[in-house]
Amino acid sequence: MLLVCGLFWVSQGQIVEDELCVACTELATPFFTFFNNSTDTNELLAFIDQTCSLFPTSILQILCTNSAEAIVNRLIDDSESFFSTYTPYSWCTTISLCPLPCCLTNSPEQVHISVTGDPTQMAVTWIQATNATGPYVEYVAVESQSSSYTNIQNEVSVETYTAGGWRGYIFKAVLYNLTPSTQYNYTVGSSQYGSLSPGFLFTTAPPSELFSNITFAAYGDMGDSTSAHQVMFLLRELITFKNVDLVLHAGDITYANGYQKIWDDWMREMTPIFAQTPYMAVEGNHESEHHFAAYNHRFRNPSEESNSDTTKYWSFNYGNVHFLSYSFEVLEGFDNNPHFGAQHAWIEQDLQKANQTRDVQPWIVVFGHRPFYCTYEDPNRCEYEAARYRHELENLWYDYRVDLVISGHNHNYERTYPVYKSEPTSTGYDNPAAPVYAVVGSAGRGLDYGFVNPAPSWSVSASRTANWGISIISTSGSSSLSFEWIDAYDSHIVDSFTITKS
Repeated sequence: MLLVCGLFWVSQGQIVEDELCVACTELATPFFTFFNNSTDTNELLAFIDQTCSLFPTSILQILCTNSAEAIVNRLIDDSESFFSTYTPYSWCTTISLCPLPCCLTNSPEQVHISVTGDPTQMAVTWIQATNATGPYVEYVAVESQSSSYTNIQNEVSVETYTAGGWRGYIFKAVLYNLTPSTQYNYTVGSSQYGSLSPGFLFTTAPPSELFSNITFAAYGDMGDSTSAHQVMFLLRELITFKNVDLVLHAGDITYANGYQKIWDDWMREMTPIFAQTPYMAVEGNHESEHHFAAYNHRFRNPSEESNSDTTKYWSFNYGNVHFLSYSFEVLEGFDNNPHFGAQHAWIEQDLQKANQTRDVQPWIVVFGHRPFYCTYEDPNRCEYEAARYRHELENLWYDYRVDLVISGHNHNYERTYPVYKSEPTSTGYDNPAAPVYAVVGSAGRGLDYGFVNPAPSWSVSASRTANWGISIISTSGSSSLSFEWIDAYDSHIVDSFTITKS
């Protein structure tokens, strides 16, 4: 749980905060020195109890312990070493006993854009070290050849979060009355500091028309690693040479696991991409620390525009595609869980509305983190969990003629034939009667090797690979949707298929 109360207490005086931080790091240092990679779970839990006991009240100690144990369990599940993942100081920031500034200066950074579903709008988000007065966005259409920028200030909102000791401010704005399919130059800054970001370019979405064809990239499970950097490099090439309009990230974004510095580092690295290409990310299980605080604040999702009351699931139109996101995070209980009932009801209402405009958006693409169909050899993910997810939502995908379902979670790539209730409706993609499912959790995290053999009848076994890469999807009117999966290291197309309709 977000340690709001504790952070309020320590913020009453810098001396108190410094004392808690020093006490925490002094307590943690011998544990890190002695145990390194050889500790067992009981020793870790004892260590957590000791560091969390530094909080001044029992309720804060309990909240700290619950949050810390969730982080440790996540690392254990991923076969990672706790003591190689954190240092004493970074651990103390993770449980909010030490501060962690976002930025070295008051210049804007981590600039990124996202769509609202309206081709005349673009959302802009950035981060600064302080709550600078007079934040603004300046922008101008490139084709106007004008030096007179539109400047918006009143529409800029500011928010922050303090989980994981994070110190920084997030500024969000929506630019209105833009022209569809038009390139704009923009910069962000504040009147208080007079510092501007570099200038960036973006292109607005095409108008909502049948032949507003688009190309978008999709992947999940990236993190910050050598392989993730290779994927970033490939993505920048594809944006340029394949004219990628939009990027979908199917959860597990940074693998910060509670350490907020990784969020800042990753978003700085990604700025050349998502400051100029709309970036739509859904949450995964590795965003769950501190009740999804970092994800909820750092990304501006079109929840309100799609009549969703949560950042967990939402939808938007872009060109001739309707995109819908789903979430299975913190939704245990399924049939008996009122929150999941709310999501099911929202999805059905959204798909009903989307089917009324299939003459304009003939394609429906669903994306989220956890897969409905997969053949990775982990039975928990691909048998038990996947069956539960299909039980909840597969009928909606089938009844409302969803075309493609994209997910991550497994760190590999595979796809299905059109499938419903674990039976292929065909072994081709002409006028399919059911959705195609693709797992694209291949964006940089350690790979999940091993697929079940023989493959079930719905699996295109020849497509399965444990390599890093990106999927690129393109539409052509209402007649075809083409899919390619591209290897990150040699840039060749490993797998492809085309859904056609007549």
